[in-house]
Amino acid sequence: MKKALISIFTLCIANATMAKLDRNQTLKVMDHLFSIYEVEMQKNLPLRVELNWDSDKAQASIGQNDKEVHATVHGGLARLKYMSTDSLALILCHEIGHIIGGAPMVQPSRKYSSEAQSDYFANKTCFKRYMKSTSTESEMNLTPEEKRLCPEEDQACIRHLNAIKTESLSFKEAGLDYPTTLLTSSTHYASITLYNDYPDNVCRQETAIKGALDKERPICWYNSNEANMETGYIILKDAPEAQIVATVQDTKKWKHGCAYKVSFLELWNPSYFNPLSDREITQNYIHSYQTCKLSKGDTLSTVVTKVDERLYMNVESKDK
Repeated sequence: MKKALISIFTLCIANATMAKLDRNQTLKVMDHLFSIYEVEMQKNLPLRVELNWDSDKAQASIGQNDKEVHATVHGGLARLKYMSTDSLALILCHEIGHIIGGAPMVQPSRKYSSEAQSDYFANKTCFKRYMKSTSTESEMNLTPEEKRLCPEEDQACIRHLNAIKTESLSFKEAGLDYPTTLLTSSTHYASITLYNDYPDNVCRQETAIKGALDKERPICWYNSNEANMETGYIILKDAPEAQIVATVQDTKKWKHGCAYKVSFLELWNPSYFNPLSDREITQNYIHSYQTCKLSKGDTLSTVVTKVDERLYMNVESKDK
């Protein structure tokens, strides 16, 4: 992927000798995986990929604006004790999923596929495509019971579940409260599809397993009865906004969550460049992608953004 991959690194010998993956292994996974998806990811914007090998951050990230898609992998991620080439590929598949993983997307901006959908895409589609052109020498971390989640003698499935297990062990090492077995499942039921946040970690692992086994998305974050999910990626520009503190006058349910009508504005701080008027705020419902948590008379403190002629609360800046 000579056109798309720009690697930036400074080799640290002391860290490299302790690494689960070395710099060259990390670059090889990055180069191969992003090459597979280069055409799809660069359909609208050029792709830039960086390895920040000196960084001790155990993370990878991706973002886009109106000029490019930019992916970054930090060296601390590769140096986690349990990290393997397969688990690194799986993590990068999640990042790729944010750009081409489809619906459900973050709402209302639809700039990225949601966190849970990116997990599902990574396992349902991306990692399987990666496995077809690679082999593995990863240490086997699955128990006999975990192997039995796969059809008998399905080595590709066993390799995939082992990557999920190794990914979970790596996240646990990085300080996240991840399960260390693949035999747990989430007890949460999503009355509303989760668009704008991470599911709990048990649910995330369950999502990965469902994708690996070609099963439907789990109900811990996905509600299949929820109709009319908006699709199609967009990047918001010049969206009118204002910060408010107001009294809730009325609440109502809408198809994706709760909407609030406010009356008295204790605070109205409009955006300097793209102000949202106080009149428009008080005359329209403000929509949320969550269940109703406030009642009449309660105080609503939020940033209100106008998207497609509708008002929304707490649209994160990274999602615009």
